[in-house]
Amino acid sequence: MVCAVERAAAEMFLAYDLVRITEDEPVDAASFRAHVEAGTAYVWESDGDVVGYLLLEVKDDAAHIEQVTVHPRAAGQRIGAALIDCSEAWAHEHGLRALTLTTFSEIPWNGPYYRRLGFAEVAPDEQGPELAAQVKYEASLGLTARPRIAMRRAVSRAVDDLP
Repeated sequence: MVCAVERAAAEMFLAYDLVRITEDEPVDAASFRAHVEAGTAYVWESDGDVVGYLLLEVKDDAAHIEQVTVHPRAAGQRIGAALIDCSEAWAHEHGLRALTLTTFSEIPWNGPYYRRLGFAEVAPDEQGPELAAQVKYEASLGLTARPRIAMRRAVSRAVDDLP
């Protein structure tokens, strides 16, 4: 289910010469199950089909969005924003004050999209050790064909204010 969503979304990166993204294996069942058991996986369904999901982990005292993926056929329905709101609620419940993520800075549904959702770029010298290690790891995977950045958004809303 989530694998099909991830594969479909990866195809969108071909327009930006990011073949590397399409070659990646989707999240494996064991990793996904571990996220579900830890309460750090959110899945969005529409008409009985999985159309998006988000995986969280904690890095440097922030809820780090490891993966957020929405099927292209469900784009424009604010599913990604809703999943990020879920991650904000999770962060709030766990006493974390920020959300972080890493992304391509120029691809419309990456950096510009997250900026519209209130994320701001985190300069390399302002990244905590775990976030910096994530950026370095992604570079080692060859994800530097397009500029990548780390981003952060403060957790500012109470859980009761979220959808």
